Amino acid sequence: MTKSTAAYVWLTLLLFFSSCAPNRIGPLGGNFSAAPILTLGEFHALDETADGRRVRVSGRVTRVCQHMGCWFYVSDEQSEIFVDLEMGKLFIIPQSARGRTADVEGMVKFSERKPYLVGKVLELH
Repeated sequence: MTKSTAAYVWLTLLLFFSSCAPNRIGPLGGNFSAAPILTLGEFHALDETADGRRVRVSGRVTRVCQHMGCWFYVSDEQSEIFVDLEMGKLFIIPQSARGRTADVEGMVKFSERKPYLVGKVLELH
């Protein structure tokens, strides 16, 4: 691990554990924009013309990368979506986030014609 990567990891951990509100973490990665807020069902209905569009979704964290926290899934009663954190490029998600509510904003991308989100801003409740 390079010095800059180690510093980044420590900074991210510091942000996680120094949150003013004890049950809230973030926002990480910056501030939320005026991006449209979609339900997970609306997100799943997006077609490839939405590639690169910035959106915001909310759901319960159901699965988290157990290696370094570089991806996770959020779900509601009907849908589940994959959120890619680009190998921790901006931030990582703690493994303890499973079961918490996540508000996440990012860019819509497609894999095998299915949408997923590249996370840019995250807040956990």
